Amino acid sequence: MTWNRFFSNINEAVQIKSAHKAILLAPKLNALPLPIQRYDEPFYPFSKEIIQATKHVVSAYIFDFASYLATGGAGVIALERSIRYAKDDAVTILHGPFVGTNYSVLADEIGFCVDALTIARPEDISFYLENPPYAPILAKDQQVAEIDTGGILTHNSLTLYNAPQKLTLTVYDNDFIAQYRSVDFAADIKKNIG
Repeated sequence: MTWNRFFSNINEAVQIKSAHKAILLAPKLNALPLPIQRYDEPFYPFSKEIIQATKHVVSAYIFDFASYLATGGAGVIALERSIRYAKDDAVTILHGPFVGTNYSVLADEIGFCVDALTIARPEDISFYLENPPYAPILAKDQQVAEIDTGGILTHNSLTLYNAPQKLTLTVYDNDFIAQYRSVDFAADIKKNIG
C-alpha cells in the first residue's frame, strides 16, 4: 500500500464513520477487565470485544507489538487474529516502534498483514515510502513539527501529513481503556468514545 492509498483508506474510514478516532490496543494481563480474566488466553477475546463494540465509531486500530508478545506464542496468535478481525472495518497499524528498515516483513501478507508500521527514526521514513506497500508512521513521545512525508503517532494523537489535507485522529490508549473493567467494559468504552 502506498502512502497515498493508506491516506485514502483512512480518510474514507473517517468520512464513512464520521470519526476522527483510533484505539491503541496494548493489553496487559494485570489490567484486563474482570470478565476477560477468566480466559486462559485473554488477549484475543479482549481485543475482539473492544473492536466489535467500537468498529462503527473508530477509523483505525493500533496494535502494540510488545504488549501482545508479552505472553509469547499465544500473544502472537492473539495479535494476528485481532488484526484480522479489525481489518474489514478499519485501518490497522502495528506499533513497534521499529528501528531500521528490516521490519516490513512484519506487515506483509505472510506477517501480520497491517496497513502501516510505526517507526522510531525519521531517517527510515524514505525507505518505507519507497518500498510499499507499508505506510510508515513516526512514533514520538510528543507532537513534533511537521515531517516531510508520512505521519506521527503520539500517546494521544495520530497525525497524517503529505496528503491532500492534514488529518488528525484522537488516540484512545491504555489509560482510557483501563478505566473500564466491568462486565460491560466494551459498551462503556464505546459510549465514552462516542
